[in-house]
Amino acid sequence: MLWIGLLGLLMGLALGGLAMEALRRRFREREQALAREAQEAARALAGARTRLAAVQAELAASRASLEAAERKDALTGLYNKEVFQETLESEWRRGFRYGASLSLLLIQTDGDGPQSSIAREPETIRAVGELLGQTLQRPGDMTAHLGDSTFGAILSGTDAEGAAEAGEILRSKVEEIRLAQDDKGPWRSVTVSVGAATAYPGKGLSYERLMGAAKEALSKARSEGGNRVAVADMLWPE
Repeated sequence: MLWIGLLGLLMGLALGGLAMEALRRRFREREQALAREAQEAARALAGARTRLAAVQAELAASRASLEAAERKDALTGLYNKEVFQETLESEWRRGFRYGASLSLLLIQTDGDGPQSSIAREPETIRAVGELLGQTLQRPGDMTAHLGDSTFGAILSGTDAEGAAEAGEILRSKVEEIRLAQDDKGPWRSVTVSVGAATAYPGKGLSYERLMGAAKEALSKARSEGGNRVAVADMLWPE
């Protein structure tokens, strides 16, 4: 009877070992399955993070493009009047701080009587604006379309002589523009009047006075027949 009991014990141990081995195998299989799921989840998470980063970058680029577009004039591609005003104020403060000169050009297409409509046509404004942006490209130069047929240029660190020279270069280049007639007639030309003003920002002066001086110079250029540059008297601080 003893050997029967021992045999039963051995069989029980064997069966228990087999059961334990089966349990271990199932555990390893489950562990491997969970590891695969974890790897797949990690890859999915990495992919999601990559996609999220790409979407965020695209969104940031879209916002930057929108902000840049809002600062530009749609017709000419130059900066708009609001940005011109902001830049003029900031450059005035910078000139005040460092004792640097600041020049301003106001440019307007010429046109009286029958020529007035040509001077204000979108094609004319676009052509002059494009030339203005191509001509004044120094670091510190800023060009803008101020509305209708008027443009502005801020020339940081430029003295009166340099402003007059820049205005004359621009005037002469605009004079070379040729615009096609819609009815295939002769080419049309366009000219501009330029008012230049320069100041050394300081006590007793303001950027409004600089703007006023440039407007007076522009009015003088136009009253003298247009297609010319008029230079305002230098503005000095007290």
